Amino acid sequence: MSIDRLQPTDAEDDTMGGRMSLARDAVKISIEAAARSLCVAPDIWASWENDRAAPSAGDLETIAETLEVSLAWLLRGHGAGPIWPVANDNAHRG
Repeated sequence: MSIDRLQPTDAEDDTMGGRMSLARDAVKISIEAAARSLCVAPDIWASWENDRAAPSAGDLETIAETLEVSLAWLLRGHGAGPIWPVANDNAHRG
């Protein structure tokens, strides 16, 4: 299996909440598990992903670590974004 990292421009036009959701999907954790990493209720995390609220500045680094992305990518969509497993086409050829 090969790994593909999103290009920085893939997320720069998205909101921070959209990037949070994208990165959470990439690391395959639930909203509940992500919320536990910050000791917040799942509905608070969901409100961040839906851009109805914003996390405090003090929580941003922990969010980036939980989602395995750089703080710069989380904030602006530039930098180390999510890593997605990609099926290797050569494995299916005989």
